[in-house]
Amino acid sequence: MQILAFETSKIEKVEYTPQELNEYLALTKNMCLGFSFKENDFIDDIENTVPLFMKDGNVLSWAHKSFQDFFASEFIVKSLKKEEIAERIYKSRRSGFLNIIDFLFDMDYALIRNVIFYEFLADFIKYFKVHSKLMKKCKSYSKESISILFGIKATIQVGSRTSRNVNDFILEYLKSTNELPRAIKRFPCGKYIISILLGFNYNQELLLMFGSRISSVLLDKANINVNPEVFKDFPKNKYVHFNFSHDNLLNSPIFNNPFIQLVLDAKALNLPNSLICLLDYNKCIEQLKSIKRDMKKQKVENLFMGI
Repeated sequence: MQILAFETSKIEKVEYTPQELNEYLALTKNMCLGFSFKENDFIDDIENTVPLFMKDGNVLSWAHKSFQDFFASEFIVKSLKKEEIAERIYKSRRSGFLNIIDFLFDMDYALIRNVIFYEFLADFIKYFKVHSKLMKKCKSYSKESISILFGIKATIQVGSRTSRNVNDFILEYLKSTNELPRAIKRFPCGKYIISILLGFNYNQELLLMFGSRISSVLLDKANINVNPEVFKDFPKNKYVHFNFSHDNLLNSPIFNNPFIQLVLDAKALNLPNSLICLLDYNKCIEQLKSIKRDMKKQKVENLFMGI
């Protein structure tokens, strides 16, 4: 089951015709030395005895993708090449693997910390160093801006509060960016409504999945206290996308900090209890050093174990 789950999760396949499932099971059997079974009996077991699969017409599928991800994770932690697999999963940047990473966090914390979390921190530190040079050209340089842009596509619009509703903003954002926002923050500003719309890339998806488990490297959130009047002179009914450009309005001394605070206060639409997570550069550097020290210590201890 673990091999079947792992092999099919790699191609993000959760539904099979009977012929396809038989072919995957034949492949699985070849990889299971000393273990034999009949494909049809196995299919009957996973459909009826232990219903991990369900049948709809002539199609068999995992009863829930989490079952596939769980067994795939079990395969990984037992593999002699688990470090290489974990690194490839991270570098693939495929959202379909996020649930597997989540399971691995509980099954083999050392694997996640020493491989995926290590690579993630290293990528952020490299990103920060490169883009801090760009941000210093802005009138209002802030580390938080770089942390936002590492994982978030942030957009602001100040529009009429009488003629707009949230669905209008989402539809316009969809037309503008060709994707739905993953988080939204709205608040009144006189006769206008200020909307913050956020799209997430793989980095932010990973941060939300890690959540409080990596709180040691997250930015401390100050009390949100933004005066809406700050945005009274902001261009109206126009989408402004946050980027590294020195002439971007959101990088100006007037708007940068209020905008950042609003982003930090936004909530992910699919995770209503989860606020946006941002990485702290200095904390990441210290954490990366700590992981390196622990990995070096672990290698020494393993070398002399049993002597």
